[in-house]
Amino acid sequence: MITKQLHSIHHCSKSSFFDNRLIFPSKSKQVKFEEKLETYFINHPLAFWIAAIIGFPIGMLLAVGLVAAVLGLIFLGVSSFM
Repeated sequence: MITKQLHSIHHCSKSSFFDNRLIFPSKSKQVKFEEKLETYFINHPLAFWIAAIIGFPIGMLLAVGLVAAVLGLIFLGVSSFM
């Protein structure tokens, strides 16, 4: 029993690259990017606040503009049939 366990541990640690990819799948590009951003903003908090102060209002304005455009086009489409 102990021999089988030791053999499986040894085999797992000495396995091929393909087996390691199955056991420890690689991170997606988005996860890697998020980790890089997190470490960057931890080291540079001023850059985070500048990005937040500029980025969030622009994002909110773009979202409101997109919703207004879509609803406006729907309203024009419905009113053109009347």
